[in-house]
Amino acid sequence: MDYPTEQQLPVEVRDIVKKFRVPVDRLKVISDDMVAAMKRGLES
Repeated sequence: MDYPTEQQLPVEVRDIVKKFRVPVDRLKVISDDMVAAMKRGLES
């Protein structure tokens, strides 16, 4: 399975990455559920 590069990620996810300075390889362990939860957190 190919993981997306940082440029291919949704903008809101890139913003989260920048905010917390998460190394890109750490993103490999982030599941869709976690991403969805982070998006909900940003919207509330």
